[in-house]
Amino acid sequence: MADTIAMADNSTRAMGMEESHRLLLRKDVVFEGKNDSYEIKATDRIGSGGESQVYLAKRKSDGEQVVAKIYDEYADTPASRRNRKRIIDFLVKNSDYKQTHIMPLLDHGNISMESEEGEDFLKPIDIIPYCKDGELKQCGYKILKDKVIPEILQALNSLHTSNLVHRDIKPNNIYMLNGDVVIADFGTSGEISSNDKYDYIGTQKKRGTVGYTAPEVWQGYAVVSSDYYSFGCTIATLYKGEHVYKNLFNDDTKLIRAINNNGLPLHCLDTETDLQILVDALVRMAENDRAGYDDIKNWIKDSKSFVNKWKNKQRQNDEAPLLEFNFEGKICNNEAELTDAMLKQWDNAKRYLYRGIIADFFKQKNPTLADKTINIVESKETAINQDLGLARFLHYLNQAECPIYWGGQTYKNLSEISKAIANKEADEKSITAMLTSEFLSWKFSNTKEVANQATIDVIKDVECIAKEYAQLGYYTAMHRFTASADKERTTPDAIFKEKIGDDWYKTAKESVNDDIMLSKLIDLKGREPVLNFKKECTGIFVSDDRVSDLELLYMLFEGICEDKISVREHYLRYGPHAYLYWLQQNLNLYSFNSSRAKGIESQIKNIKIDKNMSVSKNRSCLTSLRTILLNEFMKLLQNNYLLTYIGLRTEADTEGITTQYTHAFFAGDFFGINVPVGYLKNINYKTGGSYE
Repeated sequence: MADTIAMADNSTRAMGMEESHRLLLRKDVVFEGKNDSYEIKATDRIGSGGESQVYLAKRKSDGEQVVAKIYDEYADTPASRRNRKRIIDFLVKNSDYKQTHIMPLLDHGNISMESEEGEDFLKPIDIIPYCKDGELKQCGYKILKDKVIPEILQALNSLHTSNLVHRDIKPNNIYMLNGDVVIADFGTSGEISSNDKYDYIGTQKKRGTVGYTAPEVWQGYAVVSSDYYSFGCTIATLYKGEHVYKNLFNDDTKLIRAINNNGLPLHCLDTETDLQILVDALVRMAENDRAGYDDIKNWIKDSKSFVNKWKNKQRQNDEAPLLEFNFEGKICNNEAELTDAMLKQWDNAKRYLYRGIIADFFKQKNPTLADKTINIVESKETAINQDLGLARFLHYLNQAECPIYWGGQTYKNLSEISKAIANKEADEKSITAMLTSEFLSWKFSNTKEVANQATIDVIKDVECIAKEYAQLGYYTAMHRFTASADKERTTPDAIFKEKIGDDWYKTAKESVNDDIMLSKLIDLKGREPVLNFKKECTGIFVSDDRVSDLELLYMLFEGICEDKISVREHYLRYGPHAYLYWLQQNLNLYSFNSSRAKGIESQIKNIKIDKNMSVSKNRSCLTSLRTILLNEFMKLLQNNYLLTYIGLRTEADTEGITTQYTHAFFAGDFFGINVPVGYLKNINYKTGGSYE
């Protein structure tokens, strides 16, 4: 068990002193807490820290495995008692770890510990949850920014606003508890005095962990920013998977000097350099120069703003030279000013880039940027597409921590592109050019802003669509780039239901070419069904002898709707071959006057047409029915209603097919197809309408 979880770390120790002989449990005990009883076996010790011994325990009421933390280095003085009461009150008040991210205190009290000489000492004990996932291990940039840093920050803020400092923040004191990050081990914590410094109440020993403890703590006092210094060191270790100066752990002096002189170099990916800036801001030597709660909140929300602010602060402190780039007569003193100037004069900016002016300027000031600039100019891809080249340069100029710059416009994120399209504020030609250039997928593959591979996949999907169908890609960006919270809650079924109103054929014909609707369906069900529909469309809305666009529209909705029966029922009533289904359902309107005619009647009745069959299958059956209609039924049908009314008899009266009902005659025109009049009345079709 000790290999999978350590609830204490022996690297926390008295500064400048060797570890003393520890008090131990010499036998199994039952601790009677305030809330429950706990069985603790002396052999189940899983950790030994500078302040405490840690044992696995079992709660007697339910057999739940918990952890018993016994503070064997606790000095029982009035000051220590006051401090412990203060910490316990804080932990009890902040017991909802999902809100505070503080390790919950399940129970507490005192327990007897025995020295090597056999002398008993009464020591404080805390009961806390057993974290099956153990201490926090190596974390990638994404989880650090989205989860670990925000949740530790919340815990520290709870502590500091309660006038307490932790004083031992490090990876060994950070755990995953049921999916939430929590900080633990408050054995060295204490209250901040009136002069904003914590003077180690309850102990004369200055305890801390080398590699994580702030410089002022070594000098005998701690402040709120001391915890943030430790936080910075912790972030660095979690990112790297080990302490940056792990090889110096056997020499405290060299380790401390290395951090003070060189900081904690993380060698971040280009897309994650803002993490290095944050760590640098936290591990500053001077306590008043360090980043604090508001700064870290800003980094989480808008790291570009944080980086610019911190760089400006460093520039002021270090008196760094200004950029002083002369762009069209305007002196740009920093990257932000140069970016703004280039956005306002996009075409001139492209000229500066492709004539080598920018590369020449940065050869001395920023050789890395100069090299990337030369690569942009010389690349075949960006040489052809200069808008793409300038967009990539601005990405690099702003250290990949920038919004989306394109065509002189700035979009903070994908959702801003979506809003601009939805509000008709976007330049369709410009946005389409950006999509077809694949700039967005390139940028999000080379920037810290990417949430995950799924985001890149969405962008690539949109770009792929735009390359094939420009306007469809444009509107797909509007739907797919919309923030989840702003998405319209609808379904393909709801869209289909909305379309099948009184003017169905007009609406359907418009829908075939309605890229806004089709892009919404892509957002709901993916691009393949819609792109297949687009590829198969012929431009013929209704056809009697082949698959038409109306039929393809039915097949599209059938494929993506949950209620397929409703789509099929509508198809059988209003589809391009629905008149044939009407004929089958209304054979009673006709008289079949010979054995040959009755044979045709039987053939028509035996063709299975069913709402439980797919549109494609029903179409095949309707096609068979159409063959019978054209080759046999119509040849025997007395289809001249004037002769019928006059009373003139023909051979069809005795050997063919006749009807006495006006609406049974094939005298209607449905998109150029000869259909029964009754069918047109049944669907309320506007004969001679404007749908063709």
